[in-house]
Amino acid sequence: MHQPPVRFTYRLLSYLVSAIIAGQPLLPAVGAVITPQNGAGMDKAANGVPVVNIATPNGAGISHNRFTDYNVGKEGLILNNATGKLNPTQLGGLIQNNPNLKAGGEAKGIINEVTGGKRSLLQGYTEVAGKAANVMVANPYGITCDGCGFINTPHATLTTGKPVMNADGSLQALEVTEGSITINGAGLDGTRSDAVSIIARATEVNAALHAKDLTVTAGANRVTADGRVRALKGEGDVPKVAVDTGALGGMYARRIHLTSTESGVGVNLGNLYARDGDITLDASGRLTVNNSLATGAVTAKGQGVTLTGDHKAGGNLSVSSRRDIVLSNGTLNSDKDLSLTAGGRITQQNEKLTAGRDVTLAAKNITQDTASQINAARDIVTVASDTLTTQGQITAGQNLTASATTLTQDGILLAKSHAGLNAGTLNNSGAVQGATLTLGSTTLSNSGSLLSGGPLTMNTRDFTQSGRTGAKGKVDIMASGKLTSTGLLVSDDALVLKAQDVTQNGVLSGGKGLTVSAQTLSSGKKSVTHSDAAMTLNVTTVALDGETSAGDTLRVQADKLSTAAGAQLQSGKNLSINARDARLAGTQAAQQTMVVNASEKLTHSGKSSAPSLSLSASELTSSGVLVGSALNTQSQTLTNSGLLQGEASLTVNTQRLDNQQNGTLYSAADLTLDIPDIRNSGLITGDNGLMLNAVSLSNPGKIIADTLSVRATTLDGDGLLQGAGALALAGDTLSQGSHGRWLTADDLSLRGKTLNTAGTTQGQNITVQADRWANSGSVLATGNLTASATGQLTSTGDIMSQGDTTLKAATTDNRGSLLSAGTLSLDGNSLDNRGTVQGNHVTIRQNSVTNSGTLTGIAALTLAARMASPQPALMNNGGSLLTSGDLTITAGSITSSGHWQGKRVLITADSLANSGAIQAADSLTARLTGELVSTAGSKVTSNGEMALSALNLSNSGQWIAKNLTLKANSLTSAGDITGVDTLTLTVNQTLNNQANGKLLSAGVLTLKADSVTNDGQLQGNVTTITAGQLTNGGHLQGETLTLTASGGVNNRSGGVLMSRNALNVSTATLSNQSTIQGGGGVSLNATDRLQNDGKILSGSNLTLTAQVLANTGSGLVQAATLLLDVVNTVNGGRVLATGSADVKGTTLE
Repeated sequence: MHQPPVRFTYRLLSYLVSAIIAGQPLLPAVGAVITPQNGAGMDKAANGVPVVNIATPNGAGISHNRFTDYNVGKEGLILNNATGKLNPTQLGGLIQNNPNLKAGGEAKGIINEVTGGKRSLLQGYTEVAGKAANVMVANPYGITCDGCGFINTPHATLTTGKPVMNADGSLQALEVTEGSITINGAGLDGTRSDAVSIIARATEVNAALHAKDLTVTAGANRVTADGRVRALKGEGDVPKVAVDTGALGGMYARRIHLTSTESGVGVNLGNLYARDGDITLDASGRLTVNNSLATGAVTAKGQGVTLTGDHKAGGNLSVSSRRDIVLSNGTLNSDKDLSLTAGGRITQQNEKLTAGRDVTLAAKNITQDTASQINAARDIVTVASDTLTTQGQITAGQNLTASATTLTQDGILLAKSHAGLNAGTLNNSGAVQGATLTLGSTTLSNSGSLLSGGPLTMNTRDFTQSGRTGAKGKVDIMASGKLTSTGLLVSDDALVLKAQDVTQNGVLSGGKGLTVSAQTLSSGKKSVTHSDAAMTLNVTTVALDGETSAGDTLRVQADKLSTAAGAQLQSGKNLSINARDARLAGTQAAQQTMVVNASEKLTHSGKSSAPSLSLSASELTSSGVLVGSALNTQSQTLTNSGLLQGEASLTVNTQRLDNQQNGTLYSAADLTLDIPDIRNSGLITGDNGLMLNAVSLSNPGKIIADTLSVRATTLDGDGLLQGAGALALAGDTLSQGSHGRWLTADDLSLRGKTLNTAGTTQGQNITVQADRWANSGSVLATGNLTASATGQLTSTGDIMSQGDTTLKAATTDNRGSLLSAGTLSLDGNSLDNRGTVQGNHVTIRQNSVTNSGTLTGIAALTLAARMASPQPALMNNGGSLLTSGDLTITAGSITSSGHWQGKRVLITADSLANSGAIQAADSLTARLTGELVSTAGSKVTSNGEMALSALNLSNSGQWIAKNLTLKANSLTSAGDITGVDTLTLTVNQTLNNQANGKLLSAGVLTLKADSVTNDGQLQGNVTTITAGQLTNGGHLQGETLTLTASGGVNNRSGGVLMSRNALNVSTATLSNQSTIQGGGGVSLNATDRLQNDGKILSGSNLTLTAQVLANTGSGLVQAATLLLDVVNTVNGGRVLATGSADVKGTTLE
């Protein structure tokens, strides 16, 4: 029920009345002493209840009564304000009217002021008889209420103040300098009054105080009629407590208003109940309240405030303190707003704060323990100018805001709408959650959880996290200093992070996007940085480990970027990296495209893969794996010791490629490397075509493709160049090391100014074009080999072909092997062979041939002039010319100390000097325009025919054939000349068979010469000699011997002309100084002179025909049958015939 407000003047009167009572000592329960002054009179009711006939009211309607003593016993006290003859009262029944009053002049206010020096004791009710009036008991010495109360009193006031009146009689103020009011025992019943005021320097409530509207003012004050309070200097000792309610005390009213103004003096209250209004508490000292209840608002102010127990406000609940507020072991409950404001600290200990609307806490320091709670249906605001510590639970139905210089949050902060935390230093080890969350601090540490159902915004300098920070909405984090996270930093929406330095060892995730902007970003081994959508890392220095992944595009923009060996940098679509210096040791992958741009250095030691992969840097170094369907690199220099693999295409744009030992460049499709400087110690390979264009290519490694084409100004290396389909190498200088291999199963083309092959070179058909070719390795063509050198071809290795070989070189120096399974053609100015030249059909067309090795034509060997003239010079210095077929030599001069062999040998030359062996299986023909000279130990042989023709023949070796024909202007022999079946010698001038010489035939020996000198052996089965002059100092014999000399025959001493059968000599002159003997018939016919100084013997017939026969004393002519047909015979010797002798002639001496 609504209670109309009581005028302050009336309320103040009530305060003053209460003060009179407070200072009196306790009085007996009955027979209270009242000593009125100034016109007031005493009376008694019929039942003995004291009646005070109040003094006549002044013009202001105030009856100001003064008492030396003023006490109320248990029976009560009646203040007679009645003007009727008989007036009913509750305490004394009917009483008479107050003679001091006139009808209509009743008092509106009654002031009972105690002027004596004693405390008032009020033990019963004070009733106003007649017209209701406000009552004030004013006693500066104190008032004790022990069962007091008021009847028919709208406003009752107990005060220790002195009333100060205005000139018109109205109350100006109360001046309180001393005195206390105590409520004891039976308490105070003010429920029959509209208002109760207690105004004293100190108030002690040890019992229940009941009222409707209760006002308590404590302290030395001047309290004006209009309610203003001004502090005064108190008298006596300062009270220890301004207002104190003991363990049994309490204030029960519709409304309670308490003011304590004395600085430093505390207020200790308990059990405050305002059942139909507000509780207002204002203390200049410490305010302590245990349990309060108000249907309206509760307002508490103090120099310090302590609230214990339960406190409930139907309206707002406001607590303010100039120092601290302590809330412990209870509840603060407001149906509306709850506000705590302290100049010092707010401490919440095992306390639950609940508001139907908003909660506001403001202090220098705020502390909440683990057993405490703060709940609001709407907003919660906590503001600490210094520290805020929360360990319990704070729940806001709408918004929650917490701010402090240092905020330590170990509890649970929940907001259905927005949560905002702002602090210089924010430490969270608990849980913070809101539909939206805003965090602002200088230093923020989170080991608990910071969660938002919507967006989350953080603005800090340093953020350290080992807990969880997450939002279903967008997360914006601004850290001007360091951000260190070992926990979860997650957004179901987008996550935007800006910081100076970021250390990420936990989970960093943005469902719809992730952006990190920082000076440095470092992620640890177990870290996860992820977005289901796009991710952007815009960081000056990035060091990534763990997992960094995006479902959509991932962009990294940095000055320096590094990924550790265990790092994963992955994109579900595109990955873009831009940096000055990038070092990638981890796994980088994209489902669509990956682009890595480094303005200076890119060092890659990890694994990167994407359908489309592009890398660019001034200096690119890779020791890892780069795999893409399309792989593109662009750099000034590329150093690779890993794998570069383009499954569909591989493009390498660089000025210098260093593919190191373990490096691999691979393309499943065609590959073109257009690079000025290439050094390959690893593997460059492609499944299809591979084309290399370089100024310099150094290849200690392997280059392999289906078809391989290399064009380089300089190519060198000990490595492998292999084209499964074809291999083409072109350049100014092509140099193959000793361990190098150039291989293909198809055609091989080598084109260069200078070609050096020192390793293994192999192809099906090999084509070589060079100015100079030096081979110290192995060159093998499984098909044909064609080589052209405008300068010199030098080979100390093997040049081989399983097909045909054509070599054209200005000069050829072979110290190795030139081998061909088919034809072999050597064309050039000169050939110096110290090795092996072999082919099926070998044709050598050179201006000069020097052979100390082996020239072999299995089917045929042909040496011919390169041009029509001049004929080549052949020097076979211990070498071999071999063939199982035709050996055809066409040369100018031939010098041979080696071995020639062929089935058929045809030699056409100017000259031949042989100190070796020339052999033919079937036939040998030598046509020389100059000399043929065979030195001792040499051999010229044929198993069949052999024909030697020369201007001059000189033999100190062996010339042997089945059928041997010699033609020359001269023949000089100190060796063996043998025609097994036939030996035919046609010498235009002289034949000189020297002492060791042998001209032999087991068949027919035919000799035609102008002059024959035989000091050796000349023998045939059928020997026919036709000469101009024959001189024999050796053995000339045959089974049959026919000698025809147009000039003369001189058989010198030691010479033997012998035939086992017939021997026929026809000559102009015959001189025999040795032996002429025939086993059959012997016919000696000298058209001029026959002189015998030796022996002429025949085992059968001997016919001597001559113009002159001179048989000297040493001569012997002997035969079985002798026929001498001479013109003139001089016989000083012996002529014997064992049978018959027939001598014809004109003289016989």
